[in-house]
Amino acid sequence: MLAELYRRQQIVLAEVVEHTFPRLAKQMPSYTGLPGRWDITVVKRSLNLIGLQIDASWRPVVSWQDAGADIRFADSAPLWGGENELREALEKLGRPANRYTIGWRGLMPSFEGYWWDGRFPGATAIVRGACSLLSEDIEHLFSALPSREAISRS
Repeated sequence: MLAELYRRQQIVLAEVVEHTFPRLAKQMPSYTGLPGRWDITVVKRSLNLIGLQIDASWRPVVSWQDAGADIRFADSAPLWGGENELREALEKLGRPANRYTIGWRGLMPSFEGYWWDGRFPGATAIVRGACSLLSEDIEHLFSALPSREAISRS
């Protein structure tokens, strides 16, 4: 189920970008890196913390058939590979190699729609993940615009 989550997040992201932002697609780092394959390690957290920790890194793949994730369970998170390897892999596939991170850490997503604190945000883990990536890309695209304060001072 976890591997399918990462495959579907990419599909949803690609569909939203291609149909909603086609003119911006080539400047959206989360989109231009697709498809990718995630290397996921699920780590049991200490007893006083809720949930399982996810340690994730990724690499680009040639086709959508290879997209998804490899999942393993461990007592501790592995070291991530170097960002140079990621950039070289992206360049080899003819994809832009700027503004990428190799990985992240977070909590295991809830597949019932609830957050760990019991709130119900009304979106699936797939939609939340795709929206998070899309939000980061949009923020990146428009970060060069002058802020409201800078405009009002001029």
